Amino acid sequence: MDKIYSCNLDFIPTIISKSSLLIIIGSEKTTIKGNNISYNKLTGVLVGDGNLNTTIMDNNITYNKATGINMSSGDYVYVLSNMIAFNQNPSTSSGSGVYVNSNITKIEIKGNYIRQNGQYGVLNDYRARNMDASKGAEKLETIENNRRTITYNFVLLY
Repeated sequence: MDKIYSCNLDFIPTIISKSSLLIIIGSEKTTIKGNNISYNKLTGVLVGDGNLNTTIMDNNITYNKATGINMSSGDYVYVLSNMIAFNQNPSTSSGSGVYVNSNITKIEIKGNYIRQNGQYGVLNDYRARNMDASKGAEKLETIENNRRTITYNFVLLY
């Protein structure tokens, strides 16, 4: 398991593959940009507790066993312009591209290509308790301008 503890950290073009997972804990500012994050045993990137200002941008996050990005901290996390695809458990087809399992201060998920990630592209579970109908909750999480493909099955009749 690769754990990263840091105040200011930049991951720029590298390959993070066949690892347990990449965990970022207690960082005040982290940028993960231009990486291939694939074939990890559980999740591609885990944004752990105590992080602020995490940017995950321009990465290829594919073929991780459960989730592409797992957020245990939702404090100013920006997921921008990534390829997030095929993150799922092949034996159960469960998984998600982006999994949010914490309360949210601010999350932006914009301009990503999200495709075939188990059952969910983006999943907020029951631990995102402040995403209710209260005033201002709609401003905590922004999900927009993401692209996905739709597969059609058809038969040509002659």
